Parts: sequence; C-alpha cells; structure tokens
Amino acid sequence: MTPIPSLLVPLALGVAHAQALPSVAVVGAHIEGLDTSAGEQLASELVTALESGGKVDALTTDEVAALLRGREELVLDELAVRRGAASLTDGRALYSRADYDGAIPLLERAARRLQDGLVVVGEPRDLVDAWLELGVARASIGDETGAVDVWSQVAVLDPSRALDPVAYPPKMVDLFQEARDAVLAEDGANLSVRVDGGAEEILVDGRVAPGGTAERLPPGLHHVWVRGLGGSRGYATVELQAGESRELELELGPGRFGPEAQSPVQRAILTQELYRALGEYADVDLVLVAGETGEGSVSLCLYAPRSRSFSKAMTGEHGGDPAGTIVDLVPALTGYVSEAGNIRADRVSPQVPPMSVEHNVVLRQMLFDPEPAIAPAVAVAVGDDGDAEGGSRWLLWAGAGAVVAGGGATAAVLMTREPTGTLIFGPIE
Repeated sequence: MTPIPSLLVPLALGVAHAQALPSVAVVGAHIEGLDTSAGEQLASELVTALESGGKVDALTTDEVAALLRGREELVLDELAVRRGAASLTDGRALYSRADYDGAIPLLERAARRLQDGLVVVGEPRDLVDAWLELGVARASIGDETGAVDVWSQVAVLDPSRALDPVAYPPKMVDLFQEARDAVLAEDGANLSVRVDGGAEEILVDGRVAPGGTAERLPPGLHHVWVRGLGGSRGYATVELQAGESRELELELGPGRFGPEAQSPVQRAILTQELYRALGEYADVDLVLVAGETGEGSVSLCLYAPRSRSFSKAMTGEHGGDPAGTIVDLVPALTGYVSEAGNIRADRVSPQVPPMSVEHNVVLRQMLFDPEPAIAPAVAVAVGDDGDAEGGSRWLLWAGAGAVVAGGGATAAVLMTREPTGTLIFGPIE
C-alpha cells in the first residue's frame, strides 16, 4: 500500500489532537454597548483564554458560524417554540386523560409562550394549534363562551382550519363551525405594510404578503413580521375592523431573541432557552455563556448540549470593565470540564445566569445576519492511468467532505475548519 505523503502526517496528527480535546464554542458575550468590532475582539480573547491551559479546543466565532451555516433559522425556530410546545404537549396529555381542568392552564400558558415567540419567527402555526386545543378543553367543561372566544382567533389566523368530525363529537364540531362562520361572515379587511429601506420578506399571519399587501383578511388581531436587510427584523400586531383598509408603517431594528425580559427570572429563562436552542444545532461538546448579569457584575458558565445541563456560574464585579473581567475568569472555568467533554458532575447547576440576551452583538449577527452559504465546489480526479472510465472517481465538496465512487479506492481527506475548506487528497492503493 502506498504510504500517505509526509505532507499529510503533521496535519493528521494535528486533527487527531484537536479531536481529543473537548470543544467549546465561543459565541461572544452579552455586554451592553459593544459594537461588532469590539464584540469580535472580545470573542478572540475568550478563545485564547480558554485554550491557555491546554484543556479544551475553543472554536472561534467563524468556526461556530460555519457549523451553523444553513441552520440559523432552525435555531431561532427552536428558541421561539420550545417552551410553548412543551406546555402544549403537557396540556394535550392531561386532556387525553380527561383532566380538562388541569389541561386548560397549561394550554393557556402554551398560547402565551407561542405568541411571545412570534417576535422571533412570525409563524403562528403552533399558536393556532394551542388555541384550537384550548377551545376544545373549554368546551369539554361546558365553557362554550370561552371556547368560541379562542376559536374565533383561530379563524382570524387560519380561516381554513376545521375540527375533524371523526375525532370530536358533533356538538363540538358544530360549535367550532359557528364560531368560524361568524368571523368569516364579516367583510374582509386590507392591510398594506410599508418598511423604510425595503424588506426581504413580509409575513402577515405567517403568510407571505407580496409587495407588503394582504387583502380580504378576517377582522381581528393580525401579526405582521418583517425580515429586513442586514439582519434587521420587525414585528407588530394590528387590530383590523370589518371592511377596513389600513397602512402600517413598521420600523425595523436588530433581530430579537424574544420579548423584552423585565425580571432576573425572565432573563435567566430566556438565556437558558437561547443556549439550549443553539446547542441543538451546533455540533460541539460545550458552549461558553458569558455576560453582564446585573449592575456592576458579570457571570460565565458552560452549557453542555449532550446532557442539556449548565455548569455552576463564576461571577465577579467588573469595576467598569466587564469584558476584561470575563476574560480573566475564563481560564478557571475549564476546570469544570470532564475528560469526556461534559460538565463535571460536581459542577452542574440548575441555576442559569440572568443575562440580557439581546446584548450579544456577535451571536445576534451570527443568527440573524449570517454569511451566505457557499455553493459547493465539485472536483473530479481519476486514477493514475488517466482512464476516467476505469479509474477512481472522486466527488469533493469544499468544506463539507468527500464521496469516492468507483474503482474500490479509498482516500485520506483532511480539511481545515474554515468555511471554504482546504482539501488535500490522494488515493491509497
């Protein structure tokens, strides 16, 4: 067998060494007032600080962005619906056991959480499901007025929705139909959305509004969501009356991870949900969570996607230099990491630091304004005899990997973690 060229040996050893260390994704820090340049500089310093002890392999923000490329919207969707979907599942489970009184509060909570998530993704499908189930539960305890109230909202957002007559009793199906018909019997309304600077996408109730115009909408509360240029977003609700035509001027701003959190508890919950969503799609052992947690203080911890657990937090008073204080604390945090790439059992904590998630300019740009995906570059190499028909055909995707077809050949392929990838290849006989 032909040996691997000596050029590949140090590269192979380097890759093996990197894989032996637990990987920690660096996605910036939640510090108010940092611009993009300062945020990226801090992220670079965090990578250096994490790797200073030789215990972990810290991934730069560019490397993390490459791992997430094409999946940013999945992360945001996960963030927007996770808690609401969990409440919806629990509510359905109680309803299936005929515990209607127990199901109703969970379904109400699901609806609130899913409506809050519309600021992130603008898609009300799960919200409509929650309202539908909530109306069913209310009707099951004889609260027909309450059922009609939420079913009317279902008709506003999804006029074609119906109850399955096989799954529900005729009286409930008729009640739903009456509620929907009452809404649809009203004259439709028209909405025109105007956005300064233009928009890439305008959704009204989760449906694309060509030219920013939506016509013949049922009267009621509607949800407008806009994807602007450069990662900007906009969201608003508008109450339309029957037969009304209205123009809505929507101001865009930075993408938001959720409704503004007022209390430390709310900030901690949103921090937890953001990093759980990120961990679903970033193929890493750990994620660094760092930022300001109150006036004059900072905290940092680790999140482990595999075990869905957070480490205990390190905290400190920053004395006017939150970025520098975080960098100083980071090396000690690596002592919380096990050799298996998880958080040590004695360093796991149910508490999550309460951060203002919107203040991480690096992570916000990574998810809301990612670099465009690079079209796959395909190269074909043939066997040594130069015969494409009889030789080995290699199909190589830059930055993604290799597929070898024909000839029974195998290959050694190495690549950098840069988005475009550097491929060094050769057949092994």
